[in-house]
Amino acid sequence: EGTPKILLEAMSLKRPIITSNISGCIDLVQNNKNGYLCKIKDSLDLINNLKKFLLLKHSSKINFGLYSRQIVEKKYDEKIVINEYLNQINNL
Repeated sequence: EGTPKILLEAMSLKRPIITSNISGCIDLVQNNKNGYLCKIKDSLDLINNLKKFLLLKHSSKINFGLYSRQIVEKKYDEKIVINEYLNQINNL
């Protein structure tokens, strides 16, 4: 499936992430550092993670968002992605 663009966009805006523990999403979220991964098709786990997030101190929520931004800058910057595509094409 690939990397969900909506999550990358949110992360680039310094937003914490709460998403499903599925391919693509798990590459973006470091549990308890920039968001939470929820069990697939488990609404109770989603509710618990939402509650956990709501109970965080404001400073922790800000830190989650800052960490999201760092991940995007380090791994998903446009230049990095384009260079990787070019490397893959040149190695065909």
